[in-house]
Amino acid sequence: MAFKRLSWLAAATLLISVPLSSLRSPSVATLQPTVAQTSQTRLAQAPDLETAARQAAETNVQAERLLERGKYDEAIATFQAAIQLYQKLPPDVVGEGILNCREGIAKALLLKGESQQSLALLQPILAERQKRDDTSIQFFGLVALANYYAGNYAEAERFSRAIVNHWESLRSRSDNDDVTRITLADQLGYIYRLLQKSLVAQGKTDAALEVAELSRARALVELLSQRGQQVSKAPTLAELRQVAQRQNSTLVMYSIVGREMRVLNVEPRDETDIYIWVIQPSGQIAFRQVNLKAAGLNSIKELVLATREQGIGVRGRGLGVVATNGGDRGNSRRGLTDPTLQKLHSLLITPIADQLPQQPDALVTFIPESSLLLVPFAALQDTQGKYLIETHTLRNSPSIQVLDLTRQRSRQRSATSNQPFTGQNALIVGNPTMPSIPAQENIPAEQLQPLPAAEQEARAISSLLKAPVLLGDQATKRAIVQRLPQVRLIHLATHGLLDLDANLNEFGELTIQPTRTARDSGVFLGPGVIIGPGVTIGGVSSTVAAAREGVNRVEIPGTLAFAPSNGDNGFLSAKEILAMQLQAELVVLSACDTGRGRITGDGAVGLARAFIGAGAPSVIVSLWAVPDAPTASLMTEFYQNLGKTQNKAQALRQAMLTTSKQYPAPRDWAAFTLIGEAE
Repeated sequence: MAFKRLSWLAAATLLISVPLSSLRSPSVATLQPTVAQTSQTRLAQAPDLETAARQAAETNVQAERLLERGKYDEAIATFQAAIQLYQKLPPDVVGEGILNCREGIAKALLLKGESQQSLALLQPILAERQKRDDTSIQFFGLVALANYYAGNYAEAERFSRAIVNHWESLRSRSDNDDVTRITLADQLGYIYRLLQKSLVAQGKTDAALEVAELSRARALVELLSQRGQQVSKAPTLAELRQVAQRQNSTLVMYSIVGREMRVLNVEPRDETDIYIWVIQPSGQIAFRQVNLKAAGLNSIKELVLATREQGIGVRGRGLGVVATNGGDRGNSRRGLTDPTLQKLHSLLITPIADQLPQQPDALVTFIPESSLLLVPFAALQDTQGKYLIETHTLRNSPSIQVLDLTRQRSRQRSATSNQPFTGQNALIVGNPTMPSIPAQENIPAEQLQPLPAAEQEARAISSLLKAPVLLGDQATKRAIVQRLPQVRLIHLATHGLLDLDANLNEFGELTIQPTRTARDSGVFLGPGVIIGPGVTIGGVSSTVAAAREGVNRVEIPGTLAFAPSNGDNGFLSAKEILAMQLQAELVVLSACDTGRGRITGDGAVGLARAFIGAGAPSVIVSLWAVPDAPTASLMTEFYQNLGKTQNKAQALRQAMLTTSKQYPAPRDWAAFTLIGEAE
């Protein structure tokens, strides 16, 4: 299958040099038909012809707007009226106007649920576009969708796979930077999910696993490859089995799929099913499918957020981080069951319970995606009220391939990895003299609150490891940046800040109603276009106006707070960390929200990913604003256990179990997760 040879990435550069009002995505450019120079001359010489051409184009645009508003029958009638107007014009003036109108009718039929009729219209359009070497990725996606919903799963697979193969070669180009790759991967996530659905519908669940893995953390894999690690382009099923065997871990991969009806490139993502694969250390693979409607849910994301707010008792995002003293929220005593934690357990764990190891010390590795990246797996409860951490040793990874790469990185440092963390090989920081959050609009600058228990935590760990500690005024950003590349252990007990865009949540979704969208301004944007910061569309920031299209360049949030010095503000960003080359074997971010970030197909893009990308094979991070005193207790327990076992996952499990006896609420002990290598 051949795609249009126009470089989609070149279209992104047009944003720099061409007014946005004149930019059109290649697949919808003919909403205002392209007219050759000779035709423009003819139009100028024939005012009646120019009027007729304008009327046809305006009718076409009117039909598109009806389509977007969900008035499908009216849109179809208006597209048909536009076709009649185009048929009165000379062919060189019509351009692709008639083809685009027919494509618009096919879109309306597909959105109405009339997939067979839609496909019947799309097939001759496809043949005509292929003759012109004029098939875009979005059009192929439309054909794949129509085939899937017409029950032609093999054809849906064929078209979807062609798009994925082409997109992988485009996305992974050597001249793309890390953030560009993250942004591009997110733009066509629905096609990767549609391919999974097409394969599962044919019973090809193992092949669907390969696609699910291909859709995860590819930019991070390529970043690690650029930094000297050996990486295969797309891991095969045999290679995925080998990772489970080498890790001696049960791997659990989750994939959330929906209708994937991305017809207009502005539809929000929906959720209908959860696919779950379990790969045993023996290489055996099991597949389970959970239908959300049958489980009484419209969205797993809504349940995850409700679990965090009701079952755990945490919420919020952004810069509003305040130290707490472990107040009682969520489950207040051990043994008290919570319906949201139990519901998540029934969806994510119960279907695969027979595939999980029976021994509590046996390692289970979760590879979650989307909202599941926010799930505290340790705190999920079965019907008896037992937490998952009581029966299993747990960790997470952005993808199976990343898991193998973190193991490689750890083994490269094997000369010292079995020795305890002591002395000058450890960087321990606690309760720096806090910097101030800069003033924003009507909000004055505000100094972050001190964390006295973080200082106690750092002193206790320093004593355990016989290592120096940086506290208060000594814990400057400058001093820490100098030490970070030199040490084997990094422990930072301070404030973490999730500095997301004020108008977006961590899923990149708008938190406000836009006054004007890109389409309202006549700007139609598709996959491959990337808009940088500072661009406006119709007087509205592109961050808001084009949020639905997913074309804005993904920002990397996440900041750690240290003492200011020599003119710096004391804040160390994820971007700065990602640029470093670390030798650390373990990074512990004993701070708020360090495991969160901008949720993308590359995982949670933030502090955790930055440290892994900078070279750390094992990172322990938090999923919410952690309370001060319980966190200090948990971290001290962790290092005491680590001195005995040298297994980070087992040490963290025992620390959680011990801390939960003193602080029973999951909010106080379940925030932290290990990402990467356990040993």
